[in-house]
Amino acid sequence: MVSLAELLQRKAGLEIRATGGPGQPSGVFIRGANSTHTLVLVDGLRVGSSTSGATAFENIPLDLIERIEVVKGPLSSLYGSDAIGGVIQIFTRNAGRPQLTSSTGFGSDSTAAFNAGFTVTEGKTALTLDAGYQQSKPDSATNPAAFSYNPDRDPYKNTHALVKFTQTLWQGETIGLTAWQSRGKTHFDDGTGAGPSPVNKQTLSGYQLTSENNFSADWKSRLIVGQTADDIVITSQYPGTFKTVQNQASWFNEFKTVTGYMSAGIEWRGEKLTSDTAYDARKRDTASLFAGYLEKLGPSQFEFALRRDEEAQFVRRNTGSVSYGYLLTAGISTYARAGRAFRAPSFNDLYYPGFSNAALKPERSDQAEAGVRLRGTGQQKYRLDVTYFENRIDDLIVFDPVSFLPQNLKRARIRGWELQAETRFVGMTVKAALTLQRPQDRDTGNQLRSRAKHFGVLSGARNFGKWDVSADIVASGARFDAGNEAVA
Repeated sequence: MVSLAELLQRKAGLEIRATGGPGQPSGVFIRGANSTHTLVLVDGLRVGSSTSGATAFENIPLDLIERIEVVKGPLSSLYGSDAIGGVIQIFTRNAGRPQLTSSTGFGSDSTAAFNAGFTVTEGKTALTLDAGYQQSKPDSATNPAAFSYNPDRDPYKNTHALVKFTQTLWQGETIGLTAWQSRGKTHFDDGTGAGPSPVNKQTLSGYQLTSENNFSADWKSRLIVGQTADDIVITSQYPGTFKTVQNQASWFNEFKTVTGYMSAGIEWRGEKLTSDTAYDARKRDTASLFAGYLEKLGPSQFEFALRRDEEAQFVRRNTGSVSYGYLLTAGISTYARAGRAFRAPSFNDLYYPGFSNAALKPERSDQAEAGVRLRGTGQQKYRLDVTYFENRIDDLIVFDPVSFLPQNLKRARIRGWELQAETRFVGMTVKAALTLQRPQDRDTGNQLRSRAKHFGVLSGARNFGKWDVSADIVASGARFDAGNEAVA
């Protein structure tokens, strides 16, 4: 049973950190940035916890997903806080034609998975329903080297469902209503070694109303109003409840010009925390304005974006990005991009009793990258992308193992090379991705935690009529979590 994080690991520049088997917490690092620097959107809405600042990839089953788009680099100019490493956009299942789907899977450790769904259409109306169940009983989530180790098995169960309705009106406007939920129940080790196994019950959910309209041939509009929730109930020697609700609304407009496209919009997000822990603050509202422009002139393409975010505690943040691309030949193009991004501290960073730091500053990032893309067609069809990137982060938030408090690290720098290739070989589609990077504290030269200096993946796939056979090899260099393992 492949998880979402394991699937994302096959992309160049993405590495994962998992703390155990199915259902155990996992994070995604994009180009060496923190896992909290990865912004996750489901159907255009933010999904995550305001307490930890992260998204529970382990509780987003692949059966709910139609497709995934990964955009790397500084994207705060488009999406605001958290988009320092990049953005992962998840689109839930959607079918443009009637269909019935079902799947069943079994594996070791009592692993089983079931999913079924259908789509019906009538004229300009479409309805999609989908639901599924997963379970697994893997070995202990930790090993004997961990202080919390318990040799018992740590089962995981997940139930999920999706409802999606779309209606195209007489004037061409398309109205959509989407609701989804994924509920995971994960056993874990907390060091007690006796009594009932501790359990983490987490429910991710979202619902939204969308309106897409073409006011004219040159003006497209999209309005989204919705809510996502991350609800955690922990039963252990350290019990707790943590529920994040994010109310969100955005209005995006795109205007066609003589040589390109101009975009502009507004966005509002209200975070609300409900918990039995005594946080000093439980609400945070952010209002945003953004605009961008894309121009194509012959072989050249120019793009820029600007955004302004206003929030009561951190006043306002202005971010931007600019890029330029040039088509050298029909199969060779080059590009360069630069931008600024930021991340506001999470509620745990600022307000968790006894383990927070109210004096934390937002993290700030300045990034640049340049690359070349080669494409072959016909019998010589292939794809090769080579990118150099550098990310300088000021006030990076890290956990201090001495004070047991989050602190702003003065300066961090992540630079490296990223290579992606794809070709056909003896009837197979062969893909390879390799990342070589140096994630380090600029003041000490120490390697940043949980990041490897090199990692990659090699995969091959071949079709045999009604059968598809594929295999992947994933490799990573050394990385560490303990505070005394960094080397200069």
